[in-house]
Amino acid sequence: MKLSVITWLLFIGSMTSFTFATASSIEDNVDKKLNDEDKIKIEQIINHYVSSRAFEGTVLIAKSGKPFFQKAYGFADRKESRPLDNNSAFQIASLSKPIAATLVLMLEEQGKLTLEDTLADYFPEYDSAIGKQITIDNLLSHTSGIPNHFVIDGWFNPDFHRNTSEQEFVKIIAKLPPAFPPGSAYLYSNPAYFLLGKIVELVTEESYATTIKKSIFDRLNMKQSGVATGIETIVPYVQAYQWDDQGAYRTQTTKNMALFGAGAAIYTTAEDLYRFDTALYSDKLLSDTNKKRIFNP
Repeated sequence: MKLSVITWLLFIGSMTSFTFATASSIEDNVDKKLNDEDKIKIEQIINHYVSSRAFEGTVLIAKSGKPFFQKAYGFADRKESRPLDNNSAFQIASLSKPIAATLVLMLEEQGKLTLEDTLADYFPEYDSAIGKQITIDNLLSHTSGIPNHFVIDGWFNPDFHRNTSEQEFVKIIAKLPPAFPPGSAYLYSNPAYFLLGKIVELVTEESYATTIKKSIFDRLNMKQSGVATGIETIVPYVQAYQWDDQGAYRTQTTKNMALFGAGAAIYTTAEDLYRFDTALYSDKLLSDTNKKRIFNP
């Protein structure tokens, strides 16, 4: 099984190695000087992108397991001139997937599902030859053959998002012709992760948002994190923008986040995302066996 967890690394310049036989306070002063130099270089790089209008957001950089740089740049809402801060919660799109994958593997460890379970085991819409072949493993690793949502008729129409229920969306996905036999190739698929979220709901008998909050967010003290469940945009979300043809900002087209579900509907902060990333290397969430699975290149 191939699951990818995305980690952003920022390497700043070159570090000089020092050896001291003096008091630890001198070493601490050297470390502080190096950290200060790093911070200056980091700010220079980020400010270049900000001044070029190529970046607005929050940045958190950790060193030796501890955050040492954190800063917000730009606006959470341009219309209201509301600035971003370090607690601003962003909808993180497909960075939702490694968190969803972790939850599925946690449920597997609890015996609530197996990676060999098929779509036919959970959805009457998939009571078919192909449905009996597509496994949870395939959904997790983007080898199911289920096409991405861009091929769905009407996907880019706001009315589709306003009028399509989650159950109707399952039926729509089930009618999509597979791109290849399950397990034979790779194709990135948001609908596959949407189905994973529905499987989570079936095996836990509660909403995906509730399960991931109890299982991951609460456990890791990710207090600013959650799952968007509809069309409305509410504080503390950051307003999303796109460039228009004149090179100016415009509000991003409204989407029904319930149709993204486990694939892209999580909102979180840089600090909460750091808590999750750190937990992946500990025993807080997964066994060693599943950590090897989730980090398999």
